[in-house]
Amino acid sequence: MIDTASHAANLNDAEAVLLDALANAERASGAARSFLAQAARSPASDDVSEETRVRTYAALASLAVAVLDGLVGAAGARHQPAEVDVVIRVLSECPALLEHLRADVIEWQLTQRLHDTLALDPVAPPLLQQLVAQPDHRAAATAFLTAQMYWCRAHARMNMTLGNLPYAVQNQVCGVIQALGASEPDLADRANIVCADVRSASDPAADRERCSAKVLELLGLDAPAALRVQEAGVALFLTALARRTMQSRTAVAGWTDEAQAARLAVSLRAAGTDPGDIRQQLLALHFDDALAEGLAQIAPQQASDMLADMT
Repeated sequence: MIDTASHAANLNDAEAVLLDALANAERASGAARSFLAQAARSPASDDVSEETRVRTYAALASLAVAVLDGLVGAAGARHQPAEVDVVIRVLSECPALLEHLRADVIEWQLTQRLHDTLALDPVAPPLLQQLVAQPDHRAAATAFLTAQMYWCRAHARMNMTLGNLPYAVQNQVCGVIQALGASEPDLADRANIVCADVRSASDPAADRERCSAKVLELLGLDAPAALRVQEAGVALFLTALARRTMQSRTAVAGWTDEAQAARLAVSLRAAGTDPGDIRQQLLALHFDDALAEGLAQIAPQQASDMLADMT
């Protein structure tokens, strides 16, 4: 954690202001993580928006039902609320899952908001439409569009499945499933079958990050359009920013929450984005663009160092 009191005296005014904003963002991030642990246990919380709370809890509940379906071998059966609650509590002990669900919810909310305010297509933003029209890029672009379509469909229906999860998160959840089944031999066998089925039948949404990374490789990592959300769309924008700043995509998605606007602005500068372009992105996301003024005095490497201190 940054000690702003000891740093600010040796920094110029612009950097001191940004450090202050980053410290506030870090406190908000800590509060969000605390909420996640609580939201899994109860649908009541005043720490985040109602929509974020409902969607995070609904995603956990959907996954809990999927786990129960697999363990008892009765897909589509109606489970007792107490049974679902037990599995939700167990799943909530998986940090990677909670962070992923929170980031996914925030990304979906942003995707919807930009669709409403900028008429930005959630599946096929302008940059992707251009790539699909180019023979050399068509296969990679189409694979990403398919993954994005599955992801959007899952969120629109508020119905997450184990197959929606990224592979790394799937592995952690499978560990939870196997732990649940460890108490009885029959359940242990079912748990192993469930995990094998999940890994062999993942839908394209599970591969979304890899597909978006492949598109960016074809574009070139430094392609300016990838960091213009109104051109690249939210999904590609987040992957590009994560790659250029060497941060996890889950973390970067979380920075598009309004409380994390300082981190987002600093990360854009760390990625080499000009202050004028940063201002345009903040405005597109409906954030306060005042942070862009201070970033004019901050070199990309300075911004990168500031970001590293916060992670």
